[in-house]
Amino acid sequence: MLRKPGLAGIDDALMVVRALREGLTGLRTDQPQDASEPGPHLDLSRRQQWLAWSELAGLQLRRVFADERLAAGLREAGAHARMFVLGPASVIELFEEWDWRLGEVLGELKRLRILAAVPGQIVVPDTSALVEGPIFDTFDWHSLGGLDPSEPVRVVVPILVVEELDRLKTSPKSKRVRSVLRKLWDLHGAAPTEPAQLPYAKPGPVTMEVWLDEPWHARLPVEDAEIIAQASAIGALTGRPVVLASGDTSQLYRASAAGLRSALMLKPED
Repeated sequence: MLRKPGLAGIDDALMVVRALREGLTGLRTDQPQDASEPGPHLDLSRRQQWLAWSELAGLQLRRVFADERLAAGLREAGAHARMFVLGPASVIELFEEWDWRLGEVLGELKRLRILAAVPGQIVVPDTSALVEGPIFDTFDWHSLGGLDPSEPVRVVVPILVVEELDRLKTSPKSKRVRSVLRKLWDLHGAAPTEPAQLPYAKPGPVTMEVWLDEPWHARLPVEDAEIIAQASAIGALTGRPVVLASGDTSQLYRASAAGLRSALMLKPED
């Protein structure tokens, strides 16, 4: 979770993480650093270099990330380095570990930047919206929540919703559930995170994509609350309002309380 919403927050985080990783690379390779770059001077011992870099990095990471896990990991590593005498090999291992971790963060930020840059009004459906509401690939998504018919709509399905659909394949609603899963897979099974056009949606254009959890994401124990939390995170990431679509009124109350726009997906008449 970033402190600043939208592309500006992602770009700030990218700049900070890149600079910290470059500073760490400079320490590992003993390359001279400009005084304006993050990282301590290289006339210090390896252990002192690590401690100085990790302290600065923790401050910088807390400036751009509301999530404290990265900074907390650095604090823990720094406390360990202060308590125990670490040899040069152990410090080099710390350098390598955090070079890898920052590389993973950079990759995730780049992926999120691509997702955040896609234009469109955002709708997040929960499981009931797809199972009990109208057939998703022909539905008029622009009719929800007062969306502007002149702007495209992005339907973003959390992977948790797909998992819930999988668990419902043996339920009394199995026929509808299997139909939804088959349509989702046919739409973009090979590239689920890329927006795929819904060719029959009116008035259009409407795209649908699957939102995958970050590798380090810890879910809330209540799945309805987790879906709302993910919808809120999508809004924070993109800097755009999000409509939570559901067939359950109680879920709409939760969405409204979380600051999301809510829309009831009515069950089609037989």
